[in-house]
Order: sequence, then structure tokens, then C-alpha cells
Amino acid sequence: MSESWRTLPELAFTSTYVTTNYTPPSAPSFSASHFSTWISTLTHPFLPPHLPAALLCAALVGSRRGDLCAPLLQHVLSTTPSESHAALVHAVREALTLVVPFAGLPHCIPALLGISGVLARSNHPAASRIRDSPIDGPAAKEAGVAVSTAVYAGVGNAAVAQMLGAYFPDAATLVGSVMFGWGMGGAAGEAGLGALALAECVLVAVIVGMGATRQGRSHVKAAIQLGVPVELVKALVEVVGEVVEWGGAGGVGEIDVASLEGEVRRNLEAGVKGEPFV
Repeated sequence: MSESWRTLPELAFTSTYVTTNYTPPSAPSFSASHFSTWISTLTHPFLPPHLPAALLCAALVGSRRGDLCAPLLQHVLSTTPSESHAALVHAVREALTLVVPFAGLPHCIPALLGISGVLARSNHPAASRIRDSPIDGPAAKEAGVAVSTAVYAGVGNAAVAQMLGAYFPDAATLVGSVMFGWGMGGAAGEAGLGALALAECVLVAVIVGMGATRQGRSHVKAAIQLGVPVELVKALVEVVGEVVEWGGAGGVGEIDVASLEGEVRRNLEAGVKGEPFV
């Protein structure tokens, strides 16, 4: 089968596969200075050094600027030691894999294809799957129950899982088995991002970036109860808000991290458990 896309000049590749979704005419192009500042702000001992760029990719997809993920990756590759590139590419790939079912494939395609072009032009080796179990198999369902229960402990989202289970049972299974079991479960493993808390940071970035305020608050609480330092969660929410506003997607709803920390602590003390999606 022909792979003619591999031989396209970069500008032709970009116009064909990357800058194909609608963006406002006033939307900015990539700015190395802005993204360098945001990476610096997100640099924290809790995060592996390659994860801030992956979080920014998630925020870009959420704010419908996935077309900027490829230049972001190019910029970071050009300014970091070559021995760190494999870990960086892996983190970005895993973060974007995780956000596909949350943000929707059409919003993710500019990022996925743009980064594919960057990797092809740099002769980066093709990737292998890290999730061996069937996406709809019993292992994914079991993982979905375990992961969604862990994520939502102390969050207080029981009504959401209950309503989906009662009136949209197939959607509930999709959320539980695919998004949490196969997606989050894989991202949390050693072959993925390495910890559930790190995968949850990706969800905060994409969901807050989408402007899904209620869900954003829920996942901020989830990140805190999974052990992400509160100051890092606050910085992530603030950076995502800046990315959204800068990129031309408007803004995000109010998310008071300090208030949400108090709420999740009270819920945990009261024994509020996570309601799994099944």
C-alpha cells in the first residue's frame, strides 16, 4: 500500500493533514516563548521531566488547537538532549492516546497526524502497542471498575454513573471499559505513564481545556485525592486557562482549586467512595 504522505514536503503535509479543522482567523500560530514559559511553570518534582509537554498537548487538543501539538513537539525535541527524546515522544503519544475518547477523534486528528509527520520526517521508529488485552474484554471491564472507583473516591460523582447506567447503559460500558479500563488503566501502568495520578493530570488538562467545568472540577478533586500536589494542580489549571485564552478558544469556567481540595478532603473523611462506570 502506498505511503505517499511520507514524501510530502512539510508545508504540503501540514495543509493536507494538520491545519484542516476550523480555527478563528485571529487564532495565533505556534509561539516558542509562550510554550517555553508554560513548560517551565509546569516543571515540578512530582512530574517526570517529559510530562509538561504532554500535558500541554492535551490542553491544546481540548481547546481545539491540536494543530499546534506538532510544532510544540518539534520545539521541545530541538531544545532537549537526544537521549531524552524517546521518553518525551512516548509521553506525548500516551497522553494523546488517552485523550482521544475524552475529546473526540476529530479534535485529536490534527495532533495525531501532525506528530506522525514530525516523527516520520525525523525517522523515528514506528510504535508498538502497549495494551495487549482486548478493548472490550473482561480484563478491560475489571480494570474500568477498579480505575473509576479509585479516580472518583471522595469526588462525589455517584449520580453521574447511576444516571448513565440507568438510561445509557452502553455509554456507561464505553466509559468504564474503554475510557477508564483500557485507556486510563493502560496509561497508569509501567508501560504507559507509570502512575494513575499522572494519567489523571492528563485528564485535567484536556477536560479543563474543553471548558467542561463540572467535569473539570471533578477531575481536579480526583487529582488531589490521588496525590498530585495541590500547588501543581493549581498551576496546571491556570496554565490550561492561559493556553485556552491565548489559542482563541475563549476561556474556561471558574475552578477554585483550594475550595475543591477542602471538599474532597471532607468527602474522604466522610467515607465517600467512587461509583464505578459499568
